[in-house]
Amino acid sequence: MILNQGNQVNFEEDEIKISELIDAIKNGWREIFFCGFFGAAAFSIFSFSLPEKYEVQFYLDRPFSNQLLQLNVERNPLTGLNPVSPEDVYKYFSKEILTDAAKIRFFNQVYLPALAEQPLDDLAKLRMQKEVLKKQVQIIEPKPKDRQQIQLRIEAPSSDLAVAWANNFLKLTQAEAKKHWTEDERSSIHITIQHAEKELTERRALAKQRRDDRRIQLKEALQIAQAVGQQGPQLMQGQLPRQDSVASFADGSNLYARGAKSLQAELAVLNERQDDAPFIDGLRETEVKIKLLKQQDPEKKDFDMYRIDGEIFPPTSPFFPKKSMFLLFGTMFGTILGLLWAFKKGQIFKKLI
Repeated sequence: MILNQGNQVNFEEDEIKISELIDAIKNGWREIFFCGFFGAAAFSIFSFSLPEKYEVQFYLDRPFSNQLLQLNVERNPLTGLNPVSPEDVYKYFSKEILTDAAKIRFFNQVYLPALAEQPLDDLAKLRMQKEVLKKQVQIIEPKPKDRQQIQLRIEAPSSDLAVAWANNFLKLTQAEAKKHWTEDERSSIHITIQHAEKELTERRALAKQRRDDRRIQLKEALQIAQAVGQQGPQLMQGQLPRQDSVASFADGSNLYARGAKSLQAELAVLNERQDDAPFIDGLRETEVKIKLLKQQDPEKKDFDMYRIDGEIFPPTSPFFPKKSMFLLFGTMFGTILGLLWAFKKGQIFKKLI
């Protein structure tokens, strides 16, 4: 290498040539092979010593309509209750599964009882709980552009346990979601019954008031009929009663014209009447509605609030540790160490000092 024309400094002897690297590798192939083999073996043995971890992943979606048949069989026009749709129950389940309470419930009722050794104190339990909430159970909400389904991932130390934990987590979550749905449904039914009973009471009160008003009208008309000596209906001979005249007999304006006998007979009937129910329009329908509503028992209904998109299959191999990856990394790491050893043996590094 020439620095200036007057003085030439030759560093060619200090430069590392490709041929020297190749020679160093050729001469040190035993070291490279030994280190590569040792690294692969060491990393493989290390991977076997690590605890295996299995996972199950699946998607959750709204239930099918036929899964709610038992729930909707008694919800008909007679009760006034609308059929429950898949969206109605799924919104309770999806809301519950996204809460930390669902994971904590899984930790206390499923994860802890499965451990051979329990946490020593509350602090250790809290640390373990945070780890479980972060890694063991993962709930992935759908993104706007992705499939609109919730993804659930459960991690466990064995294949069968992963499936069992997933099923238990779903079971606990649905039970809590169904509890909230049942409470809201019972409250809604209770309010509907209250409104129907109030309507029934008002209809009975209205019918009684109308009966009392009719009695007052009949009494006044009877006094007039007796005063004028009208015992029978006032009709003109040779002519049929006109419709407007008949109407006036009924509405009270010319009620006395019916005659004292007719008025006394109707008044006697009204005085003896104890129940106006047969004369109230729609009363029996309302009574049937109240009866059916009181027979509603949402807690005893067996239905699913979600649907698994596919099936939960037991994982055939652990996701950690990946023994092939450990073998690859061990081979690469050992090979690099072997190359460094070969370069040192070939005095390559001396030229870099």
